[in-house]
Amino acid sequence: MSDNKDEILLARAREIVADRGGSLTEAMLAAEAELAPKPELPTSFTVTIQVKPRVAKWVIEEFGGHPSLTIEERLGAFLEIELAHTRGRVIKVRREQAQITKGGGAVTVTRDKIEEAMR
Repeated sequence: MSDNKDEILLARAREIVADRGGSLTEAMLAAEAELAPKPELPTSFTVTIQVKPRVAKWVIEEFGGHPSLTIEERLGAFLEIELAHTRGRVIKVRREQAQITKGGGAVTVTRDKIEEAMR
């Protein structure tokens, strides 16, 4: 870091100490985290897909023929939707399944039990 950046960092650390209290060392770490440039995630990707002729024919038939959108734009929108669905399925699978031990935890709710609970 240059001298100017060090001065800015020190000034911000002193503000943190004045606002929150604590040590100057902790405030320096917090100030450095605040002032560090945040990495930007890309929002679009270009992917080249090598396909066989019959797959290319299907892509052209399925995604071509739109008056204002290209095949690539329509295919990209389709893949965006599919990736979102896949992400949702992966999250669902990764969720921790209920741990039910033998003889405990699971209860079947029947009409009788509901009526009994309503009384």
